Amino acid sequence: MVDSIDMLGILINIALTFIISWALIWAFFAWGLGVNNFAKVHGKFLGSLGHCSWILLMAAHFYAIFALWMDLFSASILLTALFFGHLLVGLIFARNVSAR
Repeated sequence: MVDSIDMLGILINIALTFIISWALIWAFFAWGLGVNNFAKVHGKFLGSLGHCSWILLMAAHFYAIFALWMDLFSASILLTALFFGHLLVGLIFARNVSAR
């Protein structure tokens, strides 16, 4: 029989997986448009830097889900790291998220 503490941990991991997945979708669409617009305006080198940081942020989401389920780090550390990753990419590279 599964202990109630184990079941609570599983439910928390499921909820956090949904939250990280929604953040991944946000990073893919919104920050992707912003980085694309940034690359059009700022040239090849800075555009490549923006795309690399965006791809790294996308990969960080998958790693965060893996680390969450494998108990490699606490959930607060993972969510804080993702938050600051979103903040940096959003403020530096993805300020213009228009679809033009």
